[in-house]
Amino acid sequence: MSIYHKISSRFTLILLSSIITFGCEQTQQRFVKNNERGTQQWVYTTLHIPSKFDTAVYYYYGQVKSDLIDELENDNTDGYFHLKNIRFYNDSDKLEMYEDNLDLGYIIFKKNHIVKMNVLKADPIFTVDKKQLAGNSLKAMEKKR
Repeated sequence: MSIYHKISSRFTLILLSSIITFGCEQTQQRFVKNNERGTQQWVYTTLHIPSKFDTAVYYYYGQVKSDLIDELENDNTDGYFHLKNIRFYNDSDKLEMYEDNLDLGYIIFKKNHIVKMNVLKADPIFTVDKKQLAGNSLKAMEKKR
């Protein structure tokens, strides 16, 4: 192998490593930046999450950064987002909080899994009838009032 090929292959390796490192840093910086700024907004969202054999559909209430809504309006579906203070209807058709002894009540999703997002005025715990609340949601509502 000539000296030219050795230098060329080393240069290519260094260039490729730099591009990969820079790209990873940019993605990480964008993720942190998008999830640290802005105010929280209540939403109802439909998410389609593909797996190897099918697609799972999730319907969640929760809070997102207001900046996320702006990004989606501008067709920016790259990256991830936090859905916090998640609420969902359980199998008994009761509104339940996602948070429990093990879970903090938020999940990180890819933006491109969002199918639909409705912007809400308030926490759904305070907008539905008490009869529609599961035990942990009812306790949270009474605690906050």
